[in-house]
Amino acid sequence: MKEKLLIGITGGLGAGKSVAGKYIESKGYPVILSDALAKDLMKNDPSVKKKLVRLFGDDIYIKGELNTGLLAEKIFNSSELLSKVNSIVHPPTIEATLNLAEKYFKKHDIVFVESAILYEAGMEDLFDFVILIYSHEKLRIERAMKRGLSKEDALRRMENQMKDELKKKRADFVIENNSTIEELHKKLDFVLNLISMTQS
Repeated sequence: MKEKLLIGITGGLGAGKSVAGKYIESKGYPVILSDALAKDLMKNDPSVKKKLVRLFGDDIYIKGELNTGLLAEKIFNSSELLSKVNSIVHPPTIEATLNLAEKYFKKHDIVFVESAILYEAGMEDLFDFVILIYSHEKLRIERAMKRGLSKEDALRRMENQMKDELKKKRADFVIENNSTIEELHKKLDFVLNLISMTQS
C-alpha cells in the first residue's frame, strides 16, 4: 500500500506559488488553498469573527462582511496586531486544512497544500515535503503591481513574510521561478516525478 503524502507549496508575494498550485492541480492532484480557508474563517466562523471584533471593534465588519481594507491597513502597519490576528486565525485554519486533507486522502495518495505563510503559521511540521517557489524581489514586486498592489503595499507585505533565504534552508525542494511559465512547469514536473518515486 502506498504511503500517503501531504506536501506544502509556499512562496512569498508574487513568487508564483498559485501558478504552481494550479499546474499541480491540472496534473490530477488535489490542492488545498490554505489562505482561502483562512479568509473564509474570518468571514464566516462565529468564534473567529467574535475575536476579531474584540480586537478591532465593530468596524472590522460592514453588514456582516469582513472589512478587508481596514484589516490590511491595521495589520501591515503593526507587527503586534499581525501576530494577534495570526494567533486567532492560524489554529482553526490548520484544523480545517487537515480535515480537508483527510477527505482527499480517501481517494488520493498525495495531497498538496498551498500557503503563503506556511512557515510563519507554524505549519511546517504537518508536511512530508515542502516545495518553495522562489523569485527575485524585483520580479515579485512587478507581478504584485500587475495584480493591483502599489509598490509600497507590496514591499510592506513582503517585509511581514519570512525572508526567502531562511525558507530556502528549510524547504525540501526550491524551485526558481525567474523565467517563463513553461520553465516553471518543467521544474514542477521534475519535482513531482521525484516525489512519486518516494512512494514506489
